[in-house]
Amino acid sequence: MKQPITQTGYSAARNGLRISRSALLMLLFGAGWAFAVHFFGAIYGSELLAIALLPTLKPLRLIETNADLRRVLTAYGLILLGLVVADFANATAFNLALKGWANPILAGVSLIFVTMALGKDPVANVKYYLFASFLANLVLGNGAYSVTGVSGGDNSWADIAENENLLKVRVVPFLMPLLALSIFHLRKRWRLAAQLIGLATAGFLFSYDARSAGLVAFAMTLAVTVFRRPRQIHAKQLFSILGVGLIGGYLAYAGYVYYSLNYNSDGHNATQLSLVKNPYNPVMLLGIGRPEWLVAPDVLAEKPILGYGSWAEDKDQRFALIRAILTDTVDIYNATSGERHYWIPTHSVVLTSWIWGGLIGLFGALLLVATLLRLTVKALNARPEALVFITYFATGLLWDLFFSPLQSLRLTAPIALGFLIAVADSYSPRAPRSTRDLPP
Repeated sequence: MKQPITQTGYSAARNGLRISRSALLMLLFGAGWAFAVHFFGAIYGSELLAIALLPTLKPLRLIETNADLRRVLTAYGLILLGLVVADFANATAFNLALKGWANPILAGVSLIFVTMALGKDPVANVKYYLFASFLANLVLGNGAYSVTGVSGGDNSWADIAENENLLKVRVVPFLMPLLALSIFHLRKRWRLAAQLIGLATAGFLFSYDARSAGLVAFAMTLAVTVFRRPRQIHAKQLFSILGVGLIGGYLAYAGYVYYSLNYNSDGHNATQLSLVKNPYNPVMLLGIGRPEWLVAPDVLAEKPILGYGSWAEDKDQRFALIRAILTDTVDIYNATSGERHYWIPTHSVVLTSWIWGGLIGLFGALLLVATLLRLTVKALNARPEALVFITYFATGLLWDLFFSPLQSLRLTAPIALGFLIAVADSYSPRAPRSTRDLPP
């Protein structure tokens, strides 16, 4: 006779396997990103899971009692409001407006679901998410990059193998969760092994131009190096640690530049570095790697208050030409300018919120950044032993907020913010215990 599903878990009588409801939800949520359905843009399996199950979790109590969650939802609401106002002001096409609004809406739904689904022990349950994410991305590929036919994309494995972004779109999505799990479990008994694996992975990623992933790998390595024992961290200490990390990071960056220019001059990194007057200035390199920030003053000079609306088109291609000049790709621009449409360059949650949604959207994005920093300190003080996972999610999301598209609100922000909120809420003695128990 089959045992019934209970609030605490699922039992299999034959083999004695038992998995908690929270763990199962995290497994499904982690694996669901490999699947996408195209409906006014893509909606992912994990988002469908959140939409379907969120009402059964009775989220209103959590929203009422958790100030951190309300603060993030307020930021999402401001971003959404900015987009709505800008879209009506600019008469944006409905399908484009809907694609823009979907980002903060679905991000909010997924965030509430994740915060509740992490349950009693978010540190233990997030491991299931990371494992499922590793396995699904390894076998199926990430739906966000349309790597497999499962995601509805046209790119085959052979097509992507010819693309210089292969590492970023096919390897990084499964490598990073595996690295986080490895460093977390090795950090106590085999700390040196954790450090060497982290540094080797960071060096590998930097050498192949996967700078954001390399930064996260380096940050986790730095965290387990500085903190040998779990302890609470205050804001002043955190800034001191960041200062040391910046110095160490710059020394590593200087070595990366020297190696690229002297021993890998034909590589993609050296090509980008050759465009910079002073390649040892990381800000200048970032401007070449993310030229949207350099184009932003010209874009915002025209509509700084209301913004351009969702998926704003660069109709006369002025901004595309400025970007091409900055990145020395004018020849490519001239060859394709008559054959394609150009969107106004953004590639940043903060920048997109401003360019698309005006000052209202910008306020929402800045509130999100401030909340992330606040949550990081709270989570570190609430559960110092979760340092590796906190560093993994906080560093990755902070990069995404400044240097990744608005879609990051849906793809990476829910699990990162949900984990930080759940850790702070479940373990802080002054925080409500609203995420400790899932309703039946």
